[in-house]
Amino acid sequence: NQIDGNYIGAENYTELYGHAGLFPLLFALYFLFVKRNKDGYPFIMLAVLSLLLSFGKYTPIYKIFYKFIPGLNFFRIPATFLYIYIFALIILSCYGMKRFLDNNEDNRKRTLFSILLITSTFITLIVIIFHPLDWLIKSIKPGLYSAIVSKTMTNAAVHTLLLLIIFCIFYFIKIEKKITSIFIIGFLMIDLLFIAYPLLRTAEISKQNEQYSWLKEISEDKSYFRIYDIKSIPQETALRYNIQKITGMDPIILKHYFHFTNLLIDNYIQTTTEQLPITGSQNKNLTNPVILDLLNVKYIISKQKLDSYKNLIMTSEYLDKEGSRIFVYKNSSMMPR
Repeated sequence: NQIDGNYIGAENYTELYGHAGLFPLLFALYFLFVKRNKDGYPFIMLAVLSLLLSFGKYTPIYKIFYKFIPGLNFFRIPATFLYIYIFALIILSCYGMKRFLDNNEDNRKRTLFSILLITSTFITLIVIIFHPLDWLIKSIKPGLYSAIVSKTMTNAAVHTLLLLIIFCIFYFIKIEKKITSIFIIGFLMIDLLFIAYPLLRTAEISKQNEQYSWLKEISEDKSYFRIYDIKSIPQETALRYNIQKITGMDPIILKHYFHFTNLLIDNYIQTTTEQLPITGSQNKNLTNPVILDLLNVKYIISKQKLDSYKNLIMTSEYLDKEGSRIFVYKNSSMMPR
């Protein structure tokens, strides 16, 4: 969970994982190994293709599709293909669960799935006892390793092992269909809640707003204007003060607008598959500040001083919750809305 500091991936956490629960994955594998039929082939192909596309630049597949399939170059974040993967996985798991409950599988194929299930359980047990993932992260990305990351991986492995054992009980010991259905649904709900609950954090709006006290000053200006925030205040936070940012919400940035705003820092990027560079440009010079004028930008919020720009007047200085200095500048040459 990124909030707890035990997630070692990139930002946009909710767009970068494809977790539908362990039971659906097991039922999908059951369908593939034991009772596959032609009805499921389109969804098998869809799951494989969307999973490969979600890897983006890390496989040649996305580059080929991006270049030759009309319309695909409108998509900026390849990881969002995981939504299609999850959809296909759920359909396959429904096929698998139905055949699992019907209990009429081929014994030879059942043996293959049994080996897979037992092997997965054994590997998970090894992960709990010997912590090979700790060694792997220390070797590849030592800067990301911490005690809380190690503890979280162990907890995840224990969680996985328990669900694998429960699935093995239902698989190897024949239990009445109705009872099995009830327990499977119950464990599936627990599994999903176990993953989702830590992300559902709530807090008083007033306490959240205290983190961005400099926005209160800007909100007292009742004229029409936008702001350029080098510090990357979330748009939803700015909206609480009825303030608009020129960067907007990054998942819905238009390609031409993206290229235009990046002229501000002379960043001639040709692809929109990465995050907006403009939002993290605190170490770059504003080489074309006229862009701010054209975009009706009246206030600039920065972590560095911008005194070299003659049309920018510093109005105030703050400290954020980390103790970093925040400078608020007013643009005297901005054009009206």
